[in-house]
Amino acid sequence: MERHRPTGKLGGVRLKQENKKHKTGRHRSKSQCADDNRGRVEQYNSLRKRGHKATEARRDRKNRMNQIRSEKRKNIMAAKRPQSDEPHVVVVISLCGEATDSVAVIKQLTPTMSMDYDGPQPIDINGDGSCVLVRPQESKGRSVLLTATSATDILSILQVASAADTVVFAISVQEEIDEFGDLCTQCVRAQGMASVAHVVMNMDLVTPKRKSEVKKYLTKTATSLFPDTKLHILEASRDPSGILWSFVNQKNTGLSWRDKHPYILTQESEFVPNAEDPSQNGTLIVKGYVRGRSLDPNRLVCLPGYGAFQVKKIECLPTERFRKKKSQLGDSMDTHDTNTTTAILSPSPELQESLQSEVPIDPMAGEQTWPSDQEIRDAREETMLGNEESIPESKGKLVRVPKGTSSYQASWIVDAFDLEEEEDNDNKDGLSDEDMETLEDGTVDELCKEDDNKRVHFEEPEESDYVTLESQAEISAAKYDQEMDVSQDKADRERILAAKEDIEFPDEVDTPTNILAKVRFQKYRGLQSFRHSPWDPREELPIEYARIFQFQNFRTTMKRILKAEEDFGVADVGTQVILHIADVPSAAGMRWKEVNRDNRFVVYGLLKHENKISLLNFKIKLVRSQTEPIKSKEPLIFCTGLRYFKTQPIYSQHSLGDKHKFEKFMHPGAVCMASTFAPIHYPTMPTLVFRQMPSGGIRLVATGSLVSVNPDRMVIKRIRLAGHPFKINKRSAVVRYMFWNPEDIHWYKPVELVTKYGRRGHIKESLGTHGHMKCIFDKQIIAQDTVMMNLYKRVYPKWTYKELLLAD
Repeated sequence: MERHRPTGKLGGVRLKQENKKHKTGRHRSKSQCADDNRGRVEQYNSLRKRGHKATEARRDRKNRMNQIRSEKRKNIMAAKRPQSDEPHVVVVISLCGEATDSVAVIKQLTPTMSMDYDGPQPIDINGDGSCVLVRPQESKGRSVLLTATSATDILSILQVASAADTVVFAISVQEEIDEFGDLCTQCVRAQGMASVAHVVMNMDLVTPKRKSEVKKYLTKTATSLFPDTKLHILEASRDPSGILWSFVNQKNTGLSWRDKHPYILTQESEFVPNAEDPSQNGTLIVKGYVRGRSLDPNRLVCLPGYGAFQVKKIECLPTERFRKKKSQLGDSMDTHDTNTTTAILSPSPELQESLQSEVPIDPMAGEQTWPSDQEIRDAREETMLGNEESIPESKGKLVRVPKGTSSYQASWIVDAFDLEEEEDNDNKDGLSDEDMETLEDGTVDELCKEDDNKRVHFEEPEESDYVTLESQAEISAAKYDQEMDVSQDKADRERILAAKEDIEFPDEVDTPTNILAKVRFQKYRGLQSFRHSPWDPREELPIEYARIFQFQNFRTTMKRILKAEEDFGVADVGTQVILHIADVPSAAGMRWKEVNRDNRFVVYGLLKHENKISLLNFKIKLVRSQTEPIKSKEPLIFCTGLRYFKTQPIYSQHSLGDKHKFEKFMHPGAVCMASTFAPIHYPTMPTLVFRQMPSGGIRLVATGSLVSVNPDRMVIKRIRLAGHPFKINKRSAVVRYMFWNPEDIHWYKPVELVTKYGRRGHIKESLGTHGHMKCIFDKQIIAQDTVMMNLYKRVYPKWTYKELLLAD
């Protein structure tokens, strides 16, 4: 029987279904919005106005994007179409030796003098075909074809390639790329280039059936070196105007480091010696177009291989387009003399930058102040009192002792511990690491002997005699020995063995037995954490740091200098100028006449502070052909595009933090930071590192770039004193062979110990008098483990900067 069921709750029993409320989150529901807006009426015009505003905002965004796009397109087209008549520079580099002579390539690239060619005739500037000025019919611009000064001088090739708009590599179907060609491609790619292309010579010698196969092979070879390159085939039956047009109109990425500086590719040059004394400094006059950035007469100019000089004056010549505009205007302008100078820019004596590159050192800057009058009177009274008492003067002896040693303790230090000064500033505390390796465990007594004059001679191993039956073999062996440099071979072997030892046992140093460890390693300290422990970067700096310049904020200064643009008193980009360089040495001027008679040279304008010396940090890596490691402080040649200089850098790890570990060797495949004193450059600056060979040539060993100019970058050298566990009892162990007397154990007691298996501990006490010590570790160690103590000191580069002058 059906009956009515009442709704609601009765006695706690649910009699009606209740649904969960809708979760609106942080927003209100539609019903809540309707309740809040009850009685309010929204005008219809407001809705229409809101939609109109949205339409206008959308239209404005599209218009803004179109403006940005058109501005970018305008800048690109302006870069392709120069405003002046400056030529497009094309540098031809031969990669296959005599098979692809650069002069022969230029002759094939120039339009023929045949009857069907009716364009402007090419102009041979030097008369030997090495520098030709061509105007292609398809392009309104000019194109200059250049070769390097010498086919075997890599520095000359790099200098001309740095100013090129297009670098063309010439390859042949007859010969492969030789060793010097590989070096050229590697150096030019590391230095950077605006655009690149390849041309193929002697394609006529290939049969028609094999032309397609040969072209595919050459294209693969070219793209393996430069992926964005384009291959052009030179044939006698083809007109090369199309190839020249492609050179001028191909994509030009530019070079950031080159475009930051004004530079001039010289067209004409002349050295004017001093009229009164020809042996004194003279004036170098060069002519060319200003490129990259406006040239300021108050700034210095740099001649790679000659140094930095001041500008005497700049003569700005009218360009060809300016002359055409004047002729089109008619009589309103004077056009009878188109070769007159439009402007002469002279440097201001107040604003011209000086040639000073170092800070003059004041020897009294670090001394105490002059004593006061009261101190002088007190000193005189003490002197008079001493004379009345007739105290005999004691003749003391100056002895080097550890820091904190009193005069009483110093009197007990025997003469055997007197240390001599070393040339190396890293080992001013006494004996060097190399000497200590030789003076250990009495090994010197076994290897050397004394004669009557008390001179020490090392016994050389006896050489074995090899006897052969054929006389021809003896002659060839003797001839081979004459050509071989035995001393250089021994030095290479010692360097390789030292590098292998550095890899197997990094930073491990044996404690000397004939001298206290706290005296030998008095410049080292212990650190709780290499990364987090504090170290003052201005602590105990060498005297060389008083000669260099430092910026409060180098990044901010660099941005301000690069953004600064002079509106007046400068030669704008594209202006043809005659640059007068003052005070050029006569030796450099004579060398200029010999080397640069073909007018292929680049003059760079330096930015502000770029002649000041500071501490530069380069990130470099060994090239693949360099399989041997390079030792720190080894003489090298650095080429930074603007300068060539010799130096002996120190290497460190490329890591984060304020402290960086010193590297004794730069091993193949590893990226290191090379620190050295050199003139300031603004990053990023490509860097090529060469080594001087005993034969007189140079060889590329590393490439990289400039990272920072920071004298506060700390390079920390680490040494490890190794010991071996003698007796082990759970966490306690007796360690020996780390020290040889109890005094050193008590001295280094606060320093933490580590093991190769990751255990940490500390010295508890000394046992006996032979250097045994009891140590406590966080966990039990094993017998195969090695106990080590890490000590650190800061190292500094030597002042070995020397400009590589071609005039020497």
